[in-house]
Amino acid sequence: MSEIRNPTSFVIEPKFLSVQLPPFFINHPTRCCRLSSKYLYCGIELAFLWISCKNRDMRLRNIPEAKEIVANSPFVLKDAEALRGKWQAFTGGRPLYVEIGTGKGRFLMELAAREPERYFLGVERYESVLMRAVEKMEGKLPQDPASVLERAEVKESQRNGAELPEMTGIPEEAELSKAEHLLEEADLTEEKFEPPENLRFLCMDARDLPAVFAPGEVAKIFLNFSDPWPKVRHAKRRLTSRNFLAVYEEFLANGGILEFKTDNRDLFEFSVEEFDAAEHWTLTAVTRDLHADSVLGADNVMTEYERKFSALGNKICKLVAVYHNEKEE
Repeated sequence: MSEIRNPTSFVIEPKFLSVQLPPFFINHPTRCCRLSSKYLYCGIELAFLWISCKNRDMRLRNIPEAKEIVANSPFVLKDAEALRGKWQAFTGGRPLYVEIGTGKGRFLMELAAREPERYFLGVERYESVLMRAVEKMEGKLPQDPASVLERAEVKESQRNGAELPEMTGIPEEAELSKAEHLLEEADLTEEKFEPPENLRFLCMDARDLPAVFAPGEVAKIFLNFSDPWPKVRHAKRRLTSRNFLAVYEEFLANGGILEFKTDNRDLFEFSVEEFDAAEHWTLTAVTRDLHADSVLGADNVMTEYERKFSALGNKICKLVAVYHNEKEE
């Protein structure tokens, strides 16, 4: 087969998705469109799926060592089902606050250090994500050459024969070097970190939490920058859907609070509608510009995503809802 020279290209936004077309496609569009329309559609679907994963900061990247690290960490609870109905004894009588989708854990680490009179539990489904919080809690510093995260990044780069991916959404003039990228991804600092004694983690799916908590055992739930699941057919997977609200009702205390933050306006408006329509929930506060809100913005603890998105000029939305269970009144 002869080499195709000087292919014509066009660009589909965002700008880094480029499709190369040979001259034959340009000169015979009708014949080619009939032949390849269904394949082109599938190709575009796959391309935007790849973009979606890239925009999630490679959250689902497989790190082989993660499973072992999470399993062996003293900061990750094992056999949490055995604590069902016994959380008050476990927390020493302190109210239990749970973040679902805790990510790298920065939000809860700061909050737990600030509020020792409460007990915090971070729930994260993916071991490769939770590992980053575990490394932070165990005091592993980025300059340590044995850092598991750094070794995994280097291995992946060598295996793919390519540089580390750029941080999505960061302007070219503000791109980070590879070393800075690693530090940002790991969210580590050179300062000695003292892990809060009132913070632990669970590695599990949020849908299984009723097996861990008895009714009324959780005082507050945090949902921070949850996956928006933008397709309509995936709406039930959103952590603020009525399906998940029904899950939270199984263990949230009567009068318990749920706080939700996101920069995704569509997800936020969907969430407001879900809480308005839910029988046992009452919205008590809503803002579409948290950092400009003198009330809700006071003492706000920023997550990793919140820092990044707000630096790009994105407005942060927040709602606060209260759960009411008439049977317990």
